[in-house]
Amino acid sequence: MKKYRFIKSVIRHLKNKYGQTVTLKNLTPGTINWSSGSVSGNSIASLTVKRVIVLPSRTTRKFAYDIGYLAANKNFTYGGFYDVNQRDIIIDEDDIRTFVLDMDSRLNFGGHDYCIKELCDFEESNAKYLVVVKVEGQSNES
Repeated sequence: MKKYRFIKSVIRHLKNKYGQTVTLKNLTPGTINWSSGSVSGNSIASLTVKRVIVLPSRTTRKFAYDIGYLAANKNFTYGGFYDVNQRDIIIDEDDIRTFVLDMDSRLNFGGHDYCIKELCDFEESNAKYLVVVKVEGQSNES
């Protein structure tokens, strides 16, 4: 029990000293009319958390091959380098009690959108640990 209280106090201390504001967003699906195929009532549920522990970003360079090169074992045709920007975020469970955070949730931090790559719970549900990836070229509403 002491260990869990210690973890909770460390999270509170880090929140108070280094906390930053993050907006969490979920797409709430509406109803589907199966005869016409139309979807109505889609909405975005959002929650602004004032103190979230945001760790420094990591940018890595990756290379992607053409699918034809991988599938048919042919000569190299084309590929490209791209940069991946990741951040680690710790959110106190008390700040998001009713908000359902899952792998389809999005985060907005510093004017940029991030999607969740990893989602882990701390012991005794004290906090959530997220690894998020910066989304380039796509709006949060899609």
